[in-house]
Amino acid sequence: MKVKTIVNMREDWFDNEINEFIQHKHIVDIKFSVLYDSNNDNYIFSALITYEEVGI
Repeated sequence: MKVKTIVNMREDWFDNEINEFIQHKHIVDIKFSVLYDSNNDNYIFSALITYEEVGI
């Protein structure tokens, strides 16, 4: 089993990055977190993906 952390400040890019990464992998779990950065007035989206490579 492996893990991958994905972080992005743009929600649409975040979704795309996750969708690209999970292709052809057996996903065990995904944990999401959203943090509001008041200093820069933006949100930071993150995901911790637990997965297994397919065919290995």
